[in-house]
Amino acid sequence: MLNPQHLERLVLEGVAKGSRDSWVPFSIGALKNRLIESDRQATDVSSTEIVETVIALEAGNLISIQKRQGSPPIVVPYDRASCQGESYISAFFYRGSFELRLAHDGRKKLAQIEVMVADTLGEPDEFDDRLPLYRRKMFDADVRKFAADAMNHSQPLGLLIIDPDRFKEVNDRYGHPVGDRVLLALSNLVAARVNAKGKAYRYGGDEIAVLLRNYTAEEATVLAEIVRKDIESAHLSDEKVRMTASFGVAALPEHATDAQGLLDRADKALYQAKALGRNLVRISGEPDSVPQPPRKVERRQPSPNALTDDEREEIRADHFSGVSPRCPKDGTLLRLVLDALEVGSTTPHFLFSCPQCGLFLDLPPQA
Repeated sequence: MLNPQHLERLVLEGVAKGSRDSWVPFSIGALKNRLIESDRQATDVSSTEIVETVIALEAGNLISIQKRQGSPPIVVPYDRASCQGESYISAFFYRGSFELRLAHDGRKKLAQIEVMVADTLGEPDEFDDRLPLYRRKMFDADVRKFAADAMNHSQPLGLLIIDPDRFKEVNDRYGHPVGDRVLLALSNLVAARVNAKGKAYRYGGDEIAVLLRNYTAEEATVLAEIVRKDIESAHLSDEKVRMTASFGVAALPEHATDAQGLLDRADKALYQAKALGRNLVRISGEPDSVPQPPRKVERRQPSPNALTDDEREEIRADHFSGVSPRCPKDGTLLRLVLDALEVGSTTPHFLFSCPQCGLFLDLPPQA
């Protein structure tokens, strides 16, 4: 459970991601998705808690709130005196969208938070000196924390360990400067593909670890296969060096109940991948009697008609109730692309997309 102070911080950071100076449009669902991008524990936060947090931040002069209505739209300022009434809160925050902007005190407080975080983590020490990856000491701290959180909240935690195949041969053939550039390109590729899905770390030497909160082993494997294919097809330096990588996958609570067990199982799966021919993704505990070819991930193509009517209405209902809707195809949190109230409509027009399978869902206003 997130404490109120942490939730306030997430809201401030969420607004700042949109803009530190201008108005940023949100619906409750879109704001919750923004919070989850920063902290997956926000999945359990209710819409009521989010609204109460926004109201508290406005009362503390940390943010400003307004709404746009009509056509052409007119600005409707937030009325602090009326916020005690449930009907006012419902109309203002739950019907259509509203806009938030950091106030002067909010920008000031956010700057103070950022300084405190930098002092705690040590910004220069947080990331590796040469690669766009978190340092090993960050991984050691995060894997313990994330594992404890996952077990306490009955949520999965996926781990990938990635090891470039025959990397020593690259150094021996092309020299260490080229090897450094190849490792940098490979790290950039992994970090870009992982993005907000999790955190990527330099695990040791040329090995990379990825922690994926709220990912099962099968879900983590899908991402691993995508990264494996990215690496296999990429030119990783000006010398057009090509290489492959092997992956070990494990997850809580499927394969272990604590951080050390998770590491051991992923590490063993990685060694299986190496022993069975390299350029493979192996899940902990898979049979290894015969080599298996690389998995082929079937990617779904965007289609507005890919879902049944019941699935579409469930997504609409989840969004209206403040629950972050998930893709019915792969369980990934859907990303809200559009939330607009059109002229003559009583309900908003929604557009959702799935960052994993590419599903694009158009939910027009209801009559």
